[in-house]
Amino acid sequence: MSKRLNRAKCKLCGTIIVSRHRHDLVSCKCGEIFVDGGNDYWRCGAKNFKNFLRFENRKWTSIFVPEVCEKRSLFKRIISWIESFTQRNEV
Repeated sequence: MSKRLNRAKCKLCGTIIVSRHRHDLVSCKCGEIFVDGGNDYWRCGAKNFKNFLRFENRKWTSIFVPEVCEKRSLFKRIISWIESFTQRNEV
């Protein structure tokens, strides 16, 4: 069984980060990106995913998660609607 590394590179500071085991949360030098979980689970995050590169199939690839951005936008609109609705209906 080949072991793939849970690693990423920050486009801002150029740091390559590797999460080597479960609950090993590692951030880049500037705090823009992180990886976590080693090979048990792959969790990653970024302030802006345009600055996040994942190492897959022997090359650095960008990650863009449009469905996450769309869901966040939809979630914000739903929360806004609920807040406005409750404010209008307060007694």
